[in-house]
Amino acid sequence: AITVDEGSTDTGLGLAAPTDLDGDPLTITVTGLPTLGTVTLADGTPVTNGQVLTEAQLTTLQYDAPADYNGTDDPGDFTYSVSDGTETVTGSTDIAINPINDPPVANSSAITVDEGSTDTGLGLAAPTDLDGDPLTITVTGLPTLGTVTLADGTPVTNGQVLTEAQLTTLQYDAPADYNGTDDPGDFTYDVSDGTETVAGSTDITINPNDPPVANNSAITVDEGSTDTGLGLAAPTDPDGDTLTITVTGLPTLGTVTLADGTPVTNGQELTPAQLTTLQYDAPADYNGIDDPGDFTYSVSDGTATVAGSTNITINPNQPPIANNDSGTTLKNQPATINITDNDNDIDGNIDPSTIDLDPNRPGEQKTRTIPGQGTFEVDDNGNVTFTP
Repeated sequence: AITVDEGSTDTGLGLAAPTDLDGDPLTITVTGLPTLGTVTLADGTPVTNGQVLTEAQLTTLQYDAPADYNGTDDPGDFTYSVSDGTETVTGSTDIAINPINDPPVANSSAITVDEGSTDTGLGLAAPTDLDGDPLTITVTGLPTLGTVTLADGTPVTNGQVLTEAQLTTLQYDAPADYNGTDDPGDFTYDVSDGTETVAGSTDITINPNDPPVANNSAITVDEGSTDTGLGLAAPTDPDGDTLTITVTGLPTLGTVTLADGTPVTNGQELTPAQLTTLQYDAPADYNGIDDPGDFTYSVSDGTATVAGSTNITINPNQPPIANNDSGTTLKNQPATINITDNDNDIDGNIDPSTIDLDPNRPGEQKTRTIPGQGTFEVDDNGNVTFTP
């Protein structure tokens, strides 16, 4: 008979070689094997039922106990017969196994969540115990950021004893704002079978919010110009969050309008389509000195807010430059010259029809008479005819 611990190996059965008083040759045959564990030859080869053994093999048989034993089931015996050709006798090894406590098995998990997310399951499975011992589950650590709750939303406390059902349905609420640097910590717990204690945990990672991206632009327009697009692209968000676009500033000169001409107001919320089709109407007159100001707006994803703008530059109108003109004619004969041929304008916008022959008089004078000299008359093309 042998008594072994569960999980033990290579325990000799302690059988002596059979003998025969008549000196007859003997046949040794395996007639039964234990139901738990394995009987092997000295080299580790498993023995089979019905196998014929030599005396040397019989006396060096070994037993490998099962890795886990509940202490209740009968492991069975090893039995064999010995025959001298006339009579057969039996032998056996009674096997007893000492159960050794198996520690429980606690599970671990890992979760990755977005900041501000709620009710994310920790994904922990129920602990197990090979011996079937009753288990006690105790919370040993909580994350430093966020909250672990029961399925009904009740916050879990350190040292709290949980049922298996509670453990497997634990949830995590992430903090509303996370800087992406601080370690949120882990949820940890112990499982005890009354003899041994093992630990399990949930590793927690929080994804910080990525701010949206707002675009900037710059436009240069002439005074009096209208419907110039601001050239702003639609804002984007790496996280795919819903965005709110709000007007935060308007130019002090001129007007920003929607595509349909409706003036935009400060504080107005815009759709991406409205933002990308905004237009600018410059003032009719600009002195070239005053700052027209910028159009500014903000974009929020509900957590982070960024700013965008359009810088506005207005080109003031430059006056034309008129140069002196001269012409030659015979005495008392009319003469015609074009007085705009030698004039110029930086803006390239000389309008001959606007020529005024006497700026000191109200209105636009197309005819002027100088006593003792004659009469000057101008047409819409800038041709001046002098009649003595």
